[in-house]
Amino acid sequence: MEDPFLCPGHCVALRLFIIVHHVTDDKIGEMMKAIRKCNKRYRFVKFTLDEEQDVNIEYDFPFGIDDASLGKIVCNMLSLILRQ
Repeated sequence: MEDPFLCPGHCVALRLFIIVHHVTDDKIGEMMKAIRKCNKRYRFVKFTLDEEQDVNIEYDFPFGIDDASLGKIVCNMLSLILRQ
């Protein structure tokens, strides 16, 4: 039986790297509060702090989007993220 949580065929993910570059050690606590607040406000978009202390944004598109619609949907999501 195929695992429904694995991508059948292909997966699409949007990643925006280094929206904040290298959070200094003295600001990590404050940044983590802001990241948690963003993650709570934007339910399907995930804000993360990576090993280099950069803030990134991740969004995984739902399965089953047809190839003909995918480009438009990805561009719309990117536009929504950048407007905020």
